[in-house]
Amino acid sequence: MRSVERLIERMAKSFEALRVLFRRVEFDRGRSARYERAASRLGVEPAAIAALAAVESSGEPINDDGTPRGLFEPHVFRRYTRGAFDKSHPRLSRATWSRSNYVGGRAEWTRFLEAYELDADAAIRSYSFGRWQIMGFNYRRAGYDTPRSFFDAMVVGDPFVDLEAFVSFVESDPSLVRALRRKDWRDVARRYNGKGQVLFYSRALSRAYRNIRKEER
Repeated sequence: MRSVERLIERMAKSFEALRVLFRRVEFDRGRSARYERAASRLGVEPAAIAALAAVESSGEPINDDGTPRGLFEPHVFRRYTRGAFDKSHPRLSRATWSRSNYVGGRAEWTRFLEAYELDADAAIRSYSFGRWQIMGFNYRRAGYDTPRSFFDAMVVGDPFVDLEAFVSFVESDPSLVRALRRKDWRDVARRYNGKGQVLFYSRALSRAYRNIRKEER
């Protein structure tokens, strides 16, 4: 009986993976039109939306091996676990942000899974998801009631869900909307990515926007 249940579970996961794959193909075929609709809702240029995706994830929410692309933030995990794992898991729980906190690539997801075993809620809040790399602690701004519901929606890489979460996130901050409309990349960087690395991030956004606009001509 258990073997049958496992088989059914594997089949369900396979069908879900295929469904998401088809949706990604469908989304990419009409990406320009979908960005235009999202841009119209926000009152911004489609290229501004595409620039954020390009800088955040190179426009790809999934790693080559199928795992969710993102960054695990040890200082955020520490905040939500109140330092409970500082000594036992120093790779996962750190007092401050630093570039040295990152390990890059699929290894970020591996660290997320390790943190998830310790405290699932805190781990979800500490990882970024999707093309626009929305942090789990921003689940409400992305339109979800709980970190878990946000995680369940974002982890499969469904591009339609991803775009809707991004639009909801931006709409939750009128000042961010205005900054995007003005293409004030420094203000966008500050409001979207926080106070750290504003100059670096704003220059990356500006460069990505210019490149996208060139491709459109």
